[in-house]
Amino acid sequence: MENKEAIRKTYIFQRNKLSASEIEKKSVNILEKVLQQFSLENKKVALYFPVKNEVNILRLLSLVNAEFYLPVIQNNNKVLKFAKWNGKEDELKKGQYNILEPIKEEFAENLDYIFVPIVAFNNENYRIGYGKGYYDTTLEYFHKILENKPKLIGVAYKEQLSDFKEERHDCKLDAIITD
Repeated sequence: MENKEAIRKTYIFQRNKLSASEIEKKSVNILEKVLQQFSLENKKVALYFPVKNEVNILRLLSLVNAEFYLPVIQNNNKVLKFAKWNGKEDELKKGQYNILEPIKEEFAENLDYIFVPIVAFNNENYRIGYGKGYYDTTLEYFHKILENKPKLIGVAYKEQLSDFKEERHDCKLDAIITD
């Protein structure tokens, strides 16, 4: 079995081969399934700003009446904060790793759903991300301190399925939705 770094390289390379139209079609299919399976109306929903051909989860902004949030990295802290965002790109700034995040720091106390980006995933609902540990650390932190835990939803292309064995620090997601 490959190590996580090799898996990352392989799956990012594969994902980068997708065309813009393939990403669009796959993202629409995934979001249709998300809307069938989860009641997001009037909820607090954390998204992510897609990079490197990730599933375009931002379409939810126009499909659901909810409060939306994006992750923010503060002072190299591994625990992400989620700042409210109304969908206007001119209210975003480049954060660490050049990923867009809200300028306004109006952070969520509690969230109902957190949508998590994925590089690769396995059949047990574990994911591999980019290897910096932000989501695993954040999700573990939420699991320990929050009474009402948010649902953790991964979104990925079916081609990102892998057979890796999760490690002790990996956080299991409640669901992974694919095309």
